[in-house]
Amino acid sequence: MRNNYFEQIDRFKLIRYLHDLNWEKFPTKRTDIAIFQKFSDDGDVMEQITVPLNDELIDAKHAMAEAFEILKEMTGLSDSVLAMEIMFPKSDILNFHLENESITAGTYNIDEIVKFYSNTKKLINSAAMDVMNPKIYQTGRACEVSRKFIDNCRFGQTEIGSYQVPVICPDIEIGEQRPLNDYSFSRKVELKILEGIQKIRSTMDDGSFDENMFSNSENIEMSATFLSSVHSLISKPTSKLTIDAHWNTLCHSKVPPIKTVHLRHDYAGRIGDVLSSVKKKLNGKTQYEGRIAEFKATEDPETRKFGFITLKYMDDTDKVQSVKIKLSQDDYRQAIRCHEKGLYVKAYTERIDGQDYENCLNFKIRDDEANDDE
Repeated sequence: MRNNYFEQIDRFKLIRYLHDLNWEKFPTKRTDIAIFQKFSDDGDVMEQITVPLNDELIDAKHAMAEAFEILKEMTGLSDSVLAMEIMFPKSDILNFHLENESITAGTYNIDEIVKFYSNTKKLINSAAMDVMNPKIYQTGRACEVSRKFIDNCRFGQTEIGSYQVPVICPDIEIGEQRPLNDYSFSRKVELKILEGIQKIRSTMDDGSFDENMFSNSENIEMSATFLSSVHSLISKPTSKLTIDAHWNTLCHSKVPPIKTVHLRHDYAGRIGDVLSSVKKKLNGKTQYEGRIAEFKATEDPETRKFGFITLKYMDDTDKVQSVKIKLSQDDYRQAIRCHEKGLYVKAYTERIDGQDYENCLNFKIRDDEANDDE
């Protein structure tokens, strides 16, 4: 069944789109339509589009369909990409295309697809943080600019076949006006994703991919957090990830040289090994995220100075692991409340040689569940 994308388009967004593409408005006495013309370099009229301004016009739907077809032919874009380009002006589109044995006739296991969306968001978020503040491991909450970028991104509709999710990335700026030939913050984030995956594949293919890539935060090209997000997307056997970019020239006339990247599950094992090595080098400090499974402390709350919890978490290879953590009196009380409500928590810890537990440096409820503790 064919999707009538033109029916989803707001006529005033179409007018703005035509204006951005330098179509000229043709004067007319009618107030219920707007006529736009596209001229050749020689001054000849190449195409003409009529946009209905009144839904009650008998041929309003036909006029919108005809306008859509003319634009599709002139731009060479697919129906879905053209529709998104009109509805979300000055936005690039990253198509995340996932293939593995779990997909059947374009459908997906519910838990797996929730992970796919979550891991896609994590990848975008880690790339944004890498652009703003490159370092070996990204911990804590994203900065305001990164959060603004994430908040403005949108998931588009998936397409039948494997599982393809368009991520619409509106063009945003930070600070003062950027230099003429420089990319916007949004496009830098998108390029960080594509170039990062391309770097993983090329260095692994030539044998130079190892933990030394993450030894110097001043010259680092991607964080271990970014690497972990990529790993999560290809961890399932038979997985193949393809990200295809549609660069909107209305955002920037300079089109990046990279458009499509691929990565298969074959690369997941080595990525997991490098992630484990990087974590061991971070001065014994680690951030965990998960749910509390066990408690251990003195029975009398009045004399209790500290307590221990066992936290269950997913490692970089998506396997369930557990860690014993020592909490302060206040953090232990908060941990009990979180456990009673089934909330996820985050713990930033430090391991000391000779101890069978890790000392907690910072303990809190996961950001997206903080309201549930009120």
